[in-house]
Amino acid sequence: MKTTIQIPDLLFRAAKKKALDEGVTLAQLITRALAAEISPSHKGAFKFNPGAFTFKGKPGIQPGVDFSNWEQIRALCYGDRE
Repeated sequence: MKTTIQIPDLLFRAAKKKALDEGVTLAQLITRALAAEISPSHKGAFKFNPGAFTFKGKPGIQPGVDFSNWEQIRALCYGDRE
């Protein structure tokens, strides 16, 4: 698939240099980087463990919070200060 993306100039130049140094095309380098980032076996992936959070010895996670709902989490964090 062909697409257009916008990335910062410095990042673009660094990526072109890295691709040249490794003897691959820029498209190959970007494809490899994206595949590593979204791969389920990505070693740096964050695993959320709600049981690991406490506040003053009590569970720190509020019941009923949908952690896939960023609007709800933001509202809980900032309240009326948005």
